[in-house]
Amino acid sequence: MQTAISEVIFPKVTGKDSELIIATVGRAFRTSMFIMTIILIPSMFIGRYLLGLLFGSQFLEESSSFYLLSMECIVSGGTLILSSSFIAIARAGSVIFRQLVGIIVTISLFFLLAPLLGLFGVALALLTGGLVRLIITLFQLPRVFNVPLKSILYDRNDFKYMNSVIKERFLRKGVSVSANHKQ
Repeated sequence: MQTAISEVIFPKVTGKDSELIIATVGRAFRTSMFIMTIILIPSMFIGRYLLGLLFGSQFLEESSSFYLLSMECIVSGGTLILSSSFIAIARAGSVIFRQLVGIIVTISLFFLLAPLLGLFGVALALLTGGLVRLIITLFQLPRVFNVPLKSILYDRNDFKYMNSVIKERFLRKGVSVSANHKQ
């Protein structure tokens, strides 16, 4: 989901002023993190049972790795969305820097944690690398865009925005259903 959001957001903000870029990308980041977290919580409960059902009971021992990898997907996806703001203002170097640091951390932890913890260590290394990339990105954004970190992480109007988007989608579907029904 977050990759799709990033690919849609980037063309919308490219060439725009910094305020619009950070407002659009920030909203996409916050709403996607909220939605993905809502999806993640029940998926973590259901996922454990699906692992056992699909792959057998021996995979249930590694369900903690599944949880870590699920969290890593959300963290890395959120970082991907935030990165589109740097690319939109031709600051790809910022993205390369955080990617490089994240890769170095992840690979270093692979060598340290995989022999000690097995698959759980690999998942932990991936999550840690993702968190490092997110922290670096959140550190860079306020400095590059001259905005407070709080405005990137929280905006009370996001819920109103999500509500209006949902209502608009249902209204559009209702109109198209009514128009098709009349024909």
